[in-house]
Amino acid sequence: MLLVLTLCPILSAQQNTADILLPQIGQRGTEVRVWIRGSHLESAEEVLFYKPGIRCTKIEPLSEIPHDQSEKPTKVDPGKAIALTFQIAPDAEIGEYFLRVRTRKKISELLTFWVTPFPVVDEELPYWDTEDAGNGTPARAQSVPMNSTVVGYHPAGGGPLGANDLDCYRVTLKKGQLCTAQILNARLGTHHYGGLTDMAIEVRSPSDKRVARADDSPLLAQDPVVSFVAPDSGVYTITVRQQMDSEEP
Repeated sequence: MLLVLTLCPILSAQQNTADILLPQIGQRGTEVRVWIRGSHLESAEEVLFYKPGIRCTKIEPLSEIPHDQSEKPTKVDPGKAIALTFQIAPDAEIGEYFLRVRTRKKISELLTFWVTPFPVVDEELPYWDTEDAGNGTPARAQSVPMNSTVVGYHPAGGGPLGANDLDCYRVTLKKGQLCTAQILNARLGTHHYGGLTDMAIEVRSPSDKRVARADDSPLLAQDPVVSFVAPDSGVYTITVRQQMDSEEP
């Protein structure tokens, strides 16, 4: 099983108390450090969850955030960002959690965080690939283990290579092994920031033959899911991209 989490960055920042939370997923039974960008966060005192399973154990002010539409840290003004430490219970329910940040004067907008049963693997070069680095081609596909959750980023618009972002991942399968991969993207609830969220997923065999493709699914609506039995042993390439950039079957 492979869960690919694709995040679309903020294209135009709003003056909300909490605009966005990243990363938006963590493995149950672990401690996860996330950050929130917004405004008037200097007086943040508590994180309110709508069901048990996660608790916030620490709130810290940030002077810079790890990345914001680039792989480089971005400096922010005081009160514009905070870091949160989430303690996820070993028996936490898998799936979506709603939360709000409480400051001394107000309660923030609703944000979502997801819990996965799998270890979380980060995309090695978030956002734009370059001619020399990134996982934007099958030849440079990032190797990931089975039974993992991959956190990737898909910015909208042309990057240094003049096209929308494309991410390739590599998994090793044995003949007859079942492989299921799904995208968690539209369900993240970030449509209002203008990011592209109509994703497609394609899997190619060691001989470069397409073995699975989807851009929608009856189970997950706009988020695609594929499931197939490996016809041969070897390395399979999973490509995640915007549906509008995909080749039809």
